[in-house]
Amino acid sequence: MIFDLYDLKDVKAVQRAFAGMEIGLTSGTYDMYHNMHDDYLLACRRACGPEGVLIVGVDSNNLVRSSKGPKRPIVAEGDRVRIVSGRSSVNAAFILGSAEDFGLAAKVLQVKYIFKNQDFIGKDVYGSDLPGVNLVIIPDVFPAISTTDLIHRVVDITTADEK
Repeated sequence: MIFDLYDLKDVKAVQRAFAGMEIGLTSGTYDMYHNMHDDYLLACRRACGPEGVLIVGVDSNNLVRSSKGPKRPIVAEGDRVRIVSGRSSVNAAFILGSAEDFGLAAKVLQVKYIFKNQDFIGKDVYGSDLPGVNLVIIPDVFPAISTTDLIHRVVDITTADEK
């Protein structure tokens, strides 16, 4: 299910669909989707418990550019949100317009868990200060492969082939 966080009708539909369930929330870029993304989302979903649900905010194109630079994302937000929403571990997904909107999502969706990766240890996370919300850090189990690392490998190979 894909919904619009900024559309009240959509938000109410999500609230009804998941009423009474333990809701987990995470977000990310999910550019050039790879197995580490799957591993992370699966770990988040498992941490929600057997009756829980996982909702994922996919960073907007503008949000990605502001954090990763003007040449990113590689894959547009509409495609990325469709890829993420289609994962078996994800119950719903939306495009996250700003970092602050993550806190809004936590509030309106009445989440119990906010999931972040190890990069967020010791950092403030929007929404984690809400009553009843538990911030859960999902550790990297395998050597982490980031999309940025993959892009650098492709560029390095391409550059070497051109010489």
